[in-house]
Amino acid sequence: MSKRAKVPIAEGQRLSEKYDAPIVIVFTLLDKGETINVMSYGASKALCRHAASLASQIADKVMNGTIAPTQIEPTHLPNEPMEWEGKSR
Repeated sequence: MSKRAKVPIAEGQRLSEKYDAPIVIVFTLLDKGETINVMSYGASKALCRHAASLASQIADKVMNGTIAPTQIEPTHLPNEPMEWEGKSR
């Protein structure tokens, strides 16, 4: 893994406090998507364990499952950054 993409835990804590989010998971991709780094943060010890478990499950799906980066850049996405909020099940 490349050290240049690791997001510090302190950044997870900052994002958690700024957005009032008890769990923060950040994925960074390098080397054209061949390297994935994951940072997880939880506001308590229990949430830390839960965040780490979620991050591990998501990373496993991306690395070993059917979820994969696209081979070409999608053309239907807007040029501006966008937010997406999903509904929990």
